[in-house]
Amino acid sequence: MYLHFKMQETENDDNHRGPQRVKKAVPECLDNGDLGIERKLYCRELIARFGHNLALNWNLGEENTQTTGQQQAMIDFIHQTDPYHHNIVVHTFPEQQDEVYEALIGDRSKLTGVSLQNSHIQDTHWQVVKWVQASQQTGRPWVVAFDESGSAAHGQCPDLG
Repeated sequence: MYLHFKMQETENDDNHRGPQRVKKAVPECLDNGDLGIERKLYCRELIARFGHNLALNWNLGEENTQTTGQQQAMIDFIHQTDPYHHNIVVHTFPEQQDEVYEALIGDRSKLTGVSLQNSHIQDTHWQVVKWVQASQQTGRPWVVAFDESGSAAHGQCPDLG
């Protein structure tokens, strides 16, 4: 069991909305999604306040729509700032996993895992296996968690038997 900090959500991670990344001004987002003074302060304060915990991960955000460059800047800043080098993950829309995760896998970033989401319960196992194996093949195995499975209306059933 560990603390799972979702540092932002799709509604406030940048100036885009939804999986289609529709450009729209979002006054609540920090630095328009870039690693600016507001985002650095926010990340630094979260790390200072909670980083002493033994088991936690820093999740860049639920259904994250930042660009790869914005994600990498945030990953690097968290990695440099967290003295304990906790797990750093990202969560994206189910249909964008290949695009988002492939750009960050292996030595392409300091990301140490992913936080998966799917739309169909039967996809849970094979998606976990896919990213465990893909990351192992790069020589930098990821911690793969599944934190949003099934439809928004039903989630994961307690007993599939």
